[in-house]
Amino acid sequence: MLFGSIIGPSLDTSRLKCIILFWPHRLPDTCDAVDTIHAIHDRICMGGAICFEERRIRGPRSPTSIFLRANTETKISDILRNWDAVTSNTGRIYNYTGFHMHKLIKGIRYVSLYGQTIGYYIAAKRYMMGLKRSGIPFTWTPMARGNTRDRPLEPFTGSRMGDADLDPFCNKQIQYDTVILHTPPDLYPSWIEVEGNKRIFGYTVWETDKLPGHWPKLLNQVDHILVPCEWNKRVFEECGVTKPIDVIPHIACNADTSPSCDCKLPWNIAPSDFVFYTIETWTARKAVWDTIQCYLATFEEDDPVVLIVKTTGKAYRDSPFVFIPHRIAKILSRILKGSKKAIEIKNHIRGNDNPEDLLGSIKKKYNSPARIVLITDTLSENCIQELHSRGDCYVSLCRSEGWGLGAFKAAEIGKPVIITGFGGQLDFLPNESAYLIDYDLVSARDDSARQNFTQDQKWAKPRLDHASMLMRHVFENRIEAKARGEELKIYVAKHFQEDKVMQKFIRVLARS
Repeated sequence: MLFGSIIGPSLDTSRLKCIILFWPHRLPDTCDAVDTIHAIHDRICMGGAICFEERRIRGPRSPTSIFLRANTETKISDILRNWDAVTSNTGRIYNYTGFHMHKLIKGIRYVSLYGQTIGYYIAAKRYMMGLKRSGIPFTWTPMARGNTRDRPLEPFTGSRMGDADLDPFCNKQIQYDTVILHTPPDLYPSWIEVEGNKRIFGYTVWETDKLPGHWPKLLNQVDHILVPCEWNKRVFEECGVTKPIDVIPHIACNADTSPSCDCKLPWNIAPSDFVFYTIETWTARKAVWDTIQCYLATFEEDDPVVLIVKTTGKAYRDSPFVFIPHRIAKILSRILKGSKKAIEIKNHIRGNDNPEDLLGSIKKKYNSPARIVLITDTLSENCIQELHSRGDCYVSLCRSEGWGLGAFKAAEIGKPVIITGFGGQLDFLPNESAYLIDYDLVSARDDSARQNFTQDQKWAKPRLDHASMLMRHVFENRIEAKARGEELKIYVAKHFQEDKVMQKFIRVLARS
């Protein structure tokens, strides 16, 4: 059957058993076969499913033929949406590469955390929207807050979680043979017990040079591991994970970042002010206090510069009672029940503080502190976009990143990025385009999650003098900094667009 003859409006697909698509090996430059295939997808609505094999047909032009045959495994839309353009020495050909599959995907149950500021959720949502646009059936099960200490998170069983984009898929009834657990591995065992007869993929991330001691055993219980960066793949393999591991990077979201008229943040910033900004949780790993101290050591009150810190309402600090179990705080709370002092004692032992108080303590160390805008309120997506739009340079003196969504968004829209040069963020921040801070490896410490950290785990301590030099350099060399930001924008657009990432994601899911 000739290529063009199968896409007419009168095509009856109800009894269609096979499709043979072929065209001359040499195609004129004006022929966009990929667009044509997408048009076929829009025209052909085939019940059941198809598999395929490639065959070369002899002829005067040695055309390439793709043979597609109906079966019961995968919908036609799943096949036709995943073609790549490749070039041969003899001319341009278009070859299907998205579904060289041993097991075809019937459907996916996608399990994820939920929360507008949670990186796991943000990344998972982008993949699910990619699955939607790829035509692959999926159902979403978010993890909600549990009722007991032993089960802090439990599967949400309702149909509306509060996300307008994902609610139509929330616990939707479909047939599926694949489960993606986009959560920390501690949640895997309960899902393996429920879904043990399915193919199970675990998608997770870690931010030190060694995994928590109990993780490898958990990870080796699933069929396949997915991680966002090459660094994680190496660390997981070195720490004893024996199951297959594939790198599936995060997806650039391509949201409009122009200022929104309905979002007026409390900024007192002149158009001439240079704006450094950071969007990070105040945690041990993000080390927002280092970003603040570096900025205050670099600039003074009279400088036309401001640092905007968008962070969380609770601020981490190392607990002075790191070896005291949390149950002591609970006992003290009961003794002082009804007293505000109980909360203060518990927070002191756990290392929870007020960000405004900690910022005030830091600023007292400087005679003429430069301006800082601290935002701890939850911001809408429009307000976050406005912050990215107004910011001139993203800065983060983090200990490490599994990916780093704040810096990723800044790079996506062409902002220069100053960040610690250790972690998964290096996958989207080339050394020649980003401003990477020198660092020393130190023992990782996080008193809020002591069970995951030991003295032999390392992460980075950025060198504040080098970070200060980079901040001053960007401030004084704005044309160069802007050019580097544009380089990052081009790099992200080339490597992390949805189509490119989802093609790899689906190929990995299908071949396992």
